[in-house]
Amino acid sequence: MTKIALITGANKGIGLETARQLAQQSIQVLIGARHAANGQAAAQALQAEGYKADFIALDVSNEASIKQAAQTVADRYGKLDILVNNAGIHPEFAQGVFSLEQMSSELMMQIYQTNVFGPFMMMREFLPLLRKSEAGRIVNTSSSAGSLTDQSNPESPYYGVNTAGYNSSKTTLNALTVQLAKQLAGTNIKVNRA
Repeated sequence: MTKIALITGANKGIGLETARQLAQQSIQVLIGARHAANGQAAAQALQAEGYKADFIALDVSNEASIKQAAQTVADRYGKLDILVNNAGIHPEFAQGVFSLEQMSSELMMQIYQTNVFGPFMMMREFLPLLRKSEAGRIVNTSSSAGSLTDQSNPESPYYGVNTAGYNSSKTTLNALTVQLAKQLAGTNIKVNRA
């Protein structure tokens, strides 16, 4: 039976390459993307390479969009084998925000909505479909910027990355990953971070 993988933020960069590498293993990949034109173009590019790829409309910062995507996957495929929570934002560099004094509450909430609450809602809403897989997998894309060890070590190459919103959002995602992995220990679903 064909495995089904959903990758969020899969229309470019790490997400698209993840989709490509999964598709190379004869897995049906679902390209989750906010913007239909970008998501459809990415799916078509993979199809042109001979892979099984479809676009799924998905904005991880919007709970209704996540619920609709879960229903779409349920209706079309009846299960999910692999969920890759890749979508994320790091707006601080572009906006020149490198201190807490510069960070607005709105920007911090925007970062957390996408980088923390998005994966949280994705895992919650897609767990019923992952439970239907013989070997479900959840992979949360993190960053060394979220490592408390690296952020506390002046010798780490990531020590100087002082973007409080992004860094702390990835630390929180790491903690969520650990909590869900413990919750699902002994089940058919494994959870880790990349």
